[in-house]
Amino acid sequence: LLLFLGLGMLAGNDGVGQIQFYDAKLSNHIGTTALIFILFSGGLETRWPDIKTVLVRGTLLSSLGVIITAVVLFLCSHHLLQLSFEVSILLSAIVSSTDAPAVFSIMRSQKYDLKSDLKPILEFESGSNDPMAVLLSTGALTLLTSPEFTTYKVILDFILQMSLGIALGILIGRVAVY
Repeated sequence: LLLFLGLGMLAGNDGVGQIQFYDAKLSNHIGTTALIFILFSGGLETRWPDIKTVLVRGTLLSSLGVIITAVVLFLCSHHLLQLSFEVSILLSAIVSSTDAPAVFSIMRSQKYDLKSDLKPILEFESGSNDPMAVLLSTGALTLLTSPEFTTYKVILDFILQMSLGIALGILIGRVAVY
């Protein structure tokens, strides 16, 4: 991850490469593709027998935990730091999840001996909370940029996307294993 960040900084307009990134859609596609590979790699390295025992707790942490973190961060940044509503909602949505590649790397390379189910819970939560953060971020952007969207519509869209994502993920996973 650090290698790719370093290469991007060197290649960018402030680095040696002096490459100007004017195409936002291309940059978005490249970033999304990189994220898919990072998450797919983490998922492949996670053992199902380890995760099966912590599925419910890990799911609650990666969904409800991210939402609670986003709400607390929003309240603190908006009310304590006096940041604007827009900045506070974007900051809370973007920062609310952990960095899965960093957690995977540290857990596997350092061979930490954590108590009971803590390691699989941490790995599962870290690897599965990014969809929640992506949905929170897109929901926040939608609320800020589209006046016709209400909080109710964003919540319904969130439920639809999470349901379809889970169903398609299970289906594609089973087909891929077969």
